Amino acid sequence: MQTLIVLCLIQASLQCMFSSDANNTFDAALHDNVILFWNISFKLDPKSDLVVHIQKSEDSSVDIVRLDQKGLKIFPTFVGRVQLLQNSFPNKVVALKMDNVSIQDTGEYKCYASMPLYINQGQCHLKVRAPWNPVQKSNVSMGSGVYTLRCEAKGYPLGTHTWTDGHGKKLTDQAKFTTSITSEQLIHIYSQLNVTISTRSNYTCTFSDDRGVSQSATFVFPDKDKSRHHYWLIPAIGGLVVVLVVLNLKHQCLHTSSLQQQEPRKPSRGGHGGVKWVGECSESVNNKLDSVPPPRSPYKLITEWSTDF
Repeated sequence: MQTLIVLCLIQASLQCMFSSDANNTFDAALHDNVILFWNISFKLDPKSDLVVHIQKSEDSSVDIVRLDQKGLKIFPTFVGRVQLLQNSFPNKVVALKMDNVSIQDTGEYKCYASMPLYINQGQCHLKVRAPWNPVQKSNVSMGSGVYTLRCEAKGYPLGTHTWTDGHGKKLTDQAKFTTSITSEQLIHIYSQLNVTISTRSNYTCTFSDDRGVSQSATFVFPDKDKSRHHYWLIPAIGGLVVVLVVLNLKHQCLHTSSLQQQEPRKPSRGGHGGVKWVGECSESVNNKLDSVPPPRSPYKLITEWSTDF
């Protein structure tokens, strides 16, 4: 009877001192180092029959590390990648450092800690992310104004992938997708959309993760007719510049001639004892006009216009 009472008291004490740590979620980028930790309800003392056992919860539990009176054991799959930080024990914390995390490390992790009359169990969730890389895009003309727009990107995890036009209309249902998994377990999506271009328009493909962080690429198609008319401005502006230069030179010449009529011309000594008269402008004007390039033909500009985008 006394033995039974003692066992009941011990069992009651263990139950009272058992606590489960609240769920913690840790985010990490691919190949980063991360520290997982569990708050414990008692100080951990390796000299007092302490047992710490950390597992990853999958279809079946995968052992990571175990600390007991026999010492510290790191299981083969995690050798060289994990470290149990025992300096956190006095702070009632079990901390596990993981280096170079991969997508496969995503999941639930459980920690069991026990000492005489103390038992603690906690769990946390690790989510490893790979930001979606910049979208690669290309377009191919199929003729008659039909284009095949293509874009691809890879990352993890995938939230959504969408196609929209310049008015925000969703065109995702009209697109074709091909999905594959890379050696690092990233999601690689290849997407294409066929569109018919008649007027100015643009199309955007977007890749977003589960937090809404996105990468996108936009295809812009200008209005062909309006773009062609804009090229007339180039020779027109060039011709206007030539006219202004000519008028300015003639104005200078007339002004100089007027001054010469009011004052006698003064000779200036040139080289070799010759006399050079100041004020002769016709030759100067002709030389300056010769240096002005002729305007380009608008017809040549039009023939150089391309429909490639």
